[in-house]
Amino acid sequence: TLDAMREVRFDSSYSFAFSSRPGTAAEALPGQIEEEVKKERLAKLQQLQDEHTQERLQQWNGRTTEVLLDGFMKSDAQRLQGRNSQNVLVHLDRPYHDIGPGMTVPVRIHRVSRYTLHGERIEG
Repeated sequence: TLDAMREVRFDSSYSFAFSSRPGTAAEALPGQIEEEVKKERLAKLQQLQDEHTQERLQQWNGRTTEVLLDGFMKSDAQRLQGRNSQNVLVHLDRPYHDIGPGMTVPVRIHRVSRYTLHGERIEG
C-alpha cells in the first residue's frame, strides 16, 4: 500500500484500520492482525499521505486561484471560505462585505496549513 501511495501521490485520502464486524465472515478468518500492528501501519500510511498533501498544497503558495465561495468559516463567522477547481478548501484572510456564498472570486494564496489554503481576494 505504501508503494502504491508513493507512486500515485494522492492529494488526500481517508484511511482506517480494519475492524471486523460481529457476525461477518471476516470475523472468523484466521491470521487476524494485532491491533498494535494495525495502528503502526495506519500511522505510517497517514504520515506518508500528510507529506504528499503538504507537497501538493505548497504548490499553491503565491499563486492565484478562482474560489467558489460556499459559506463562512466555523471558527470565524465573518470570514468566507470556498473551494477551488481542485476541490481544495480556501479560507479568506479577512472579512469581505461585498462578496458572499455562491460567488466566484480570484484569491492569491499566501499561506498553507495542514489541509487548507489561506489567501486574500484579488480585487479588480
